[in-house]
Amino acid sequence: VMKDHEKECECFSCKNGEESLHELEQKMIEKYGWYCHIIIDNDEQSPTGFNAHTHNLQEKYNHPDIQIVVPINHESIIAILHSIVDNYIKKGITLKEGEEYDKIIQYYKVTFFNTKECGRNVLRLILPDVNGYIQQNEPMDKNFSLQYE
Repeated sequence: VMKDHEKECECFSCKNGEESLHELEQKMIEKYGWYCHIIIDNDEQSPTGFNAHTHNLQEKYNHPDIQIVVPINHESIIAILHSIVDNYIKKGITLKEGEEYDKIIQYYKVTFFNTKECGRNVLRLILPDVNGYIQQNEPMDKNFSLQYE
C-alpha cells in the first residue's frame, strides 16, 4: 500500500487498499466535482507536516486547488473547504493571494498564499493565529507563520 506506513495504520488507503481509494475519489468527483485528502503527519509537501488539500478544482472549475497546513480537526477542514467551494469557486469567484476574506470562517479573516503541492499550483489557506494575524508583515505567531513557507 503506501510507503512508510506502519502495519497498523488506520488510514483509508491502508485499511482498504489503493484501488478502493481511487474508486472513492472517482465517486466523490462524480458527486461533488472534487475531493479532499488529509495527511495528518510527516508530509514533506507541507511546512508543518500536516497537509489537507483538494483535487479536481482546476479541472472542474478552472480554479487552483486549496491546501490547509494548520493541523485542525477533519470536520472543520471539510466544512471550510465546502464553504470555499460552494460560496466562491462554484459561483465563479477566483480567490486571490493576499486578499482578505471574512466570509469563509465565521468571525475570522483568512487569506491565501500561492504555492506548490506535489508539483501543482495550489492556493494555501492562511488561517489566523490567536491574535487574528494572517499577513506575512504582521507579528504572526511562529507556528502560524509556517503557513507561508
